[in-house]
Amino acid sequence: MVCICALACNNVENKSTMVPIETAYFSIELPSTKFGVVYSQDSMNGKLVSSKDTVYFNIGFDINTLTEKEPKVLYVPFDRNKRLMVDARVVDTAGLVYAEREDYDMDEYRKQNVFFTNSNGLFLKNTFPRKAYNDGIVGVYCDSLMNCFVNRLKFSIYKKGSGNLSYDSLYLKSFSTIRFKKRPMCY
Repeated sequence: MVCICALACNNVENKSTMVPIETAYFSIELPSTKFGVVYSQDSMNGKLVSSKDTVYFNIGFDINTLTEKEPKVLYVPFDRNKRLMVDARVVDTAGLVYAEREDYDMDEYRKQNVFFTNSNGLFLKNTFPRKAYNDGIVGVYCDSLMNCFVNRLKFSIYKKGSGNLSYDSLYLKSFSTIRFKKRPMCY
């Protein structure tokens, strides 16, 4: 069963205006646009949908931690033509990045920036794209919303990068406005 609730509607052009959005478990202020809340069957996961953006949220024990996968880096010294000789039967070349220095730093090849904040008593991991591209993620992850039995209840809220860093940073700021209204029940 899917439940849809229509929420705030304001002027889309004024991106500095934030509109309060209410869900069953939290409230948040998002850039002014008409958003609707779509819950999954368990009502602890869902998305906030507008004509321009989709923001996903998850509450649970096993959720998306917004951690970037390690980039696959292969050191190939000097000769760029040797890159063409990599045997795709032995090495998966999809997404492979070539390093020209032996002492490369893995952080040079990451696509996401991460920093940590404390907001409303919660320790949050914030992530956003380093460069303007569409496959980045803008979001916030909390690994300890509350303790449940022997596990921790976790929370994440995120959207795909838009390719516009100033627009994405507006969402990152809005994610820091999250306020939990009631504690989710442990399963």
